Amino acid sequence: MLLVPLLRTQDGSVVAPDGRVLFFSAERFAKDICEGKCCFICGADPADTEFNDEHILPNWILRRFKLQRLAIGLPNGRPHRYGSYVIPCCVSCNSLLGDMVEAPVSKVFAGGHEAVCEYLKTHGPRLLFAWMALIFLKTHLKDSSLREHSNHKDGDMTIAAAAEYAWGAFHHLHCLARSVYTGAAVAPAAYGSLIVLPAGGTDGAGLFDLADITTAQTLVIRMDDFALCAVFDDSCAVLQGVNHIIENIEGPLSTVQIREFAAHMACCNMHLQNRPKFRCRVASGRPPRVYIDGSHDASPSFKKRDKKVFGAFMEQVLRGALPHIRVPGRTPEEVMALLQSGEASFIFDDNDKFIARA
Repeated sequence: MLLVPLLRTQDGSVVAPDGRVLFFSAERFAKDICEGKCCFICGADPADTEFNDEHILPNWILRRFKLQRLAIGLPNGRPHRYGSYVIPCCVSCNSLLGDMVEAPVSKVFAGGHEAVCEYLKTHGPRLLFAWMALIFLKTHLKDSSLREHSNHKDGDMTIAAAAEYAWGAFHHLHCLARSVYTGAAVAPAAYGSLIVLPAGGTDGAGLFDLADITTAQTLVIRMDDFALCAVFDDSCAVLQGVNHIIENIEGPLSTVQIREFAAHMACCNMHLQNRPKFRCRVASGRPPRVYIDGSHDASPSFKKRDKKVFGAFMEQVLRGALPHIRVPGRTPEEVMALLQSGEASFIFDDNDKFIARA
């Protein structure tokens, strides 16, 4: 077999003979994708090809849950309308994502909780994990183009700059998210934890909900009767860490309970001691092949749980839900203090029994 020569650029990126960037170095990823305006999938410059941008939440979700005119809360507290919540993407890659990711995912999700579980059993996590990785990545790339302050007099610093995003932490995520473009072979150790939970009721929040915990690379999306929960940088360690919680869930979770589960996942990830290592390599061939892999110890090791860390995540994910939370005999302020202490739970009662949704 003839080996196809690959171009390895000075910054460490790898380019195929046909011009496709098979691997973005961390430096080029930060410069062209995170802080630039290049297509986040192929890296094309908007001056060289046609762009029509990519919705961070796909159009089929916006239509299904009537979100176009509603707003997502940004990290700086300001709202941003879902309909204009987009990032740079060329026409070709937008079409590719629609055909290869969004169309099959929407078909699976249309069947609800049972269909999603069956799909994972039959086909494995690749498609759904890549879809979650895309949502999480796009959300944070968008923060590099939005100002932290609404008043220009307060400066033009972006949300990403104000939050001091370390773009290197998103590099592996980018490799996974664009694997549909590179055709990468993804090893099981390269994936993070992916969990499907049954959902029921609305808690006043509707049938769609999204909880994003940036520092712990955790994303939870609730749609209709299920919630898809992912941690992206743990090589499935968190799945083992929260298994005792999953085993004791005896019915559908409310929106508040789902958000608490997100806090558990995030807290577990932050306490992981023996973190995995990831790599992406390109092998010459006809055609060249991209491989994404990870390495980790045989068993995950977690530090002793710090209740304050869990409390901080509970405050983050449930602050907006306080108007819908009722704790007999406690004011909203007292409920918030309870959340911050790390002692509160809406999934289990004081005897560790599952609280069925009222």
